[in-house]
Amino acid sequence: MRTTFLVSGLALAGCTAVVDDSPLDVERGAADSTATTSVCWEASAQTISGFGASSAWTAPDLSEELANELFSPERIGLSLLRLRIAPNGTTSEVETARKAQARGAMVWASPWSPPGVWKTSGTDAHGGSLLPQNYPAWAERLATFVRAREDEGIHIDALSVQNEPDFVAAWETCEWEPSELAAFVSGHLVPALDAQGVSPRLLAPESSNWGSVRRYGETLLADPVAGAAIGIVATHSYGNTQPWAYRSPGSLGKELWMTEWSDPTGEGPDAGMTSGLVVARAIHDNLTVAEVNAWHYWWLVERSDTEAGRGGLIGEDVVTRRAYVVGQYSHFVRPGSTRVRLSSPSPQRGVFASAFVGSSGDELTLVVINENATPVTQAFDFTGAELSELDATVTNDELALEAQGSVPGGGAATLELSPRSVTTFTGSVSPSSDATTNPACAHVLPRVIAPEESDATGCSCRQAGRSPASRASVAFVGLLGVMAAFRRARARAGERVRASSRS
Repeated sequence: MRTTFLVSGLALAGCTAVVDDSPLDVERGAADSTATTSVCWEASAQTISGFGASSAWTAPDLSEELANELFSPERIGLSLLRLRIAPNGTTSEVETARKAQARGAMVWASPWSPPGVWKTSGTDAHGGSLLPQNYPAWAERLATFVRAREDEGIHIDALSVQNEPDFVAAWETCEWEPSELAAFVSGHLVPALDAQGVSPRLLAPESSNWGSVRRYGETLLADPVAGAAIGIVATHSYGNTQPWAYRSPGSLGKELWMTEWSDPTGEGPDAGMTSGLVVARAIHDNLTVAEVNAWHYWWLVERSDTEAGRGGLIGEDVVTRRAYVVGQYSHFVRPGSTRVRLSSPSPQRGVFASAFVGSSGDELTLVVINENATPVTQAFDFTGAELSELDATVTNDELALEAQGSVPGGGAATLELSPRSVTTFTGSVSPSSDATTNPACAHVLPRVIAPEESDATGCSCRQAGRSPASRASVAFVGLLGVMAAFRRARARAGERVRASSRS
């Protein structure tokens, strides 16, 4: 394949607002007019497992050149690869998996459908449900798939129970009700995996959108056997539903992953920064609102046999700005990093920021998106710690994951952001000699909430010690967040349509 590289680019333990049963973090609220945001060192959020994409149907054997560009920690550094399990229990992506794993990526796999003859529909495609009498055979086939990959030297870290059990399409699909999925896992899949001597973490439900994940997740997690076996609750991010803070998985020690999404723009996204910024914002929202542990794009390589299928990280033999934007996160925010909250992740119009501390605890990574068509200056306050100089790496219309020198660190920094860009700043961090809690971070710091103050969503606006006036202030901020979220959702309604090419 000819290859051309584009070069030349809280749990707020406090109050949340609720819209349609979907908590919206107060952390998303608008900043004040100073446009300064503070790193809240004491307000740690989720641990990051990685960033990835899928080789399903389109990338059976990546070239060494592309494998290096996509998976090597020295370049884009994807740390997760999602394989397709065919109805016959095989995959065509063994060589891509082998190359990704050799470069440090974790490999996991999803089934789209059991064999059609085992289903009510009689076909692999167009939905239909797995007949209960075929539960044992399908469970055995999935377990055998994992066993076969292990025997080939490819470790399958996680196994999805079903891709999009809530969606029917003209490609491979299979319908499951939440109770059916729980019964299949507990009564058949867990014993089949045990019989094969393999123990991947189970991942479910991989619902098609954020609106469905709770309906499946609560049933699966409540089942004694299935709930114990499922290590990752996962969803896709299609349709008009927005990421939200689904707390149940984390409360039970499970991870929350977003495992499939693609830029739904128009006739098909471009290879440049316009699509890159759409991807950047999607990653940011999933990390800071839903607090996912892992995020995945759909295809590594776009499907060229349909116009609507355009939009992989690699398109028309070009590594797109989408890929390099993902790299602004995946290259620097390695598995084991922890996100730390900012006093505002959107300190000024068109600017979105997120912060992470490496697993060793002594390196800060700031990823800052500038959606504006003009340069922007953004101030950061590091009260409570001292930073070394900050190294900058940029993806924009001209640059693709390229180092752009350093800026002074210290207790604060004013950072320059180029137009239409994603910039990652990294630097060594240590507690300052007079480390104090930053007052700007008071609204995102963990607080102890009495049990009687918590509501059904695990959120309370009646924190101990708050006066009626301060509670009213918090409620007002929450209302502003709801209004802003509604406006954003309405503005995007015409854009956020389901990609029709996932076949």
